[in-house]
Amino acid sequence: MKEPERLLAVLEQAQPEMASAILKGLARGWPRDRRPELSPALEQTLALLFSKLPPAAKSQVASLAMRWGSQKLGDQIAAMAAASLEAAGKGDLSDSDRLASATQFVELQKSDSAATKLLDLITPKSSPELASGLVDALGKSESPAVGVALAGRLPKLTPAVRQAALRVLLSRHEWTASLLAAIQQGQLQLADLSLDQKQALANHPDRQLANRARRLLEAGGSLPNPDRQKVLDEMGPLVEQPGGRRGGQSRFQKSVAPSATRIRAKGQKLDPT
Repeated sequence: MKEPERLLAVLEQAQPEMASAILKGLARGWPRDRRPELSPALEQTLALLFSKLPPAAKSQVASLAMRWGSQKLGDQIAAMAAASLEAAGKGDLSDSDRLASATQFVELQKSDSAATKLLDLITPKSSPELASGLVDALGKSESPAVGVALAGRLPKLTPAVRQAALRVLLSRHEWTASLLAAIQQGQLQLADLSLDQKQALANHPDRQLANRARRLLEAGGSLPNPDRQKVLDEMGPLVEQPGGRRGGQSRFQKSVAPSATRIRAKGQKLDPT
């Protein structure tokens, strides 16, 4: 008996909670480019685990089966995914139950573009918690299509949900590329990005994405200063000076207004951020 078969055979006898934890780690850590030989015995063991374990653990079996290229569980996984999506869309369920179903829907088919169907569940009537949770559930996907769909939906999202979407888009390289494309196409304004998000783009570990982001930020006058302490040191004296409307106005005119005038003279647009 080969190693995967031996391990899964042991998991058949383990407590569901322990089996689920081990399967989760196995699914996450298994190399994408290495598949075991799927013998009839191994396929049968996967099917038995899928039928035996509770719903939360079934998604781990499904994830592992898909990584290994199993075909036997296809119909069962599809049926369960459809049921999860249906539950996620039921308005009479609590937000927490709907989000649990949405998460399971994505985990059952991590590499499938069908995960983008969750975006259709975000409506003007959705609570902020539900809408943000659906976006977070999408973040568990591994499909490049998720980045494209989520970036295209940014203009329709509320500010709070848009921030959740930005976090998700920054979590995977291919999704970050979709975010930059949305900025280039005017679907998202640089002002919608926080300083930390701009910094993350400018210092992205993927050099091509970082260079692309820097060009966009420089063009919009939004390239963040990498030396935050220097910024604080420069602004410190202004903060420590006495307040007052006239004093503040005077300091503004001396320190900020001249720069603004020069920028306008060059025909550049100030970035409110």
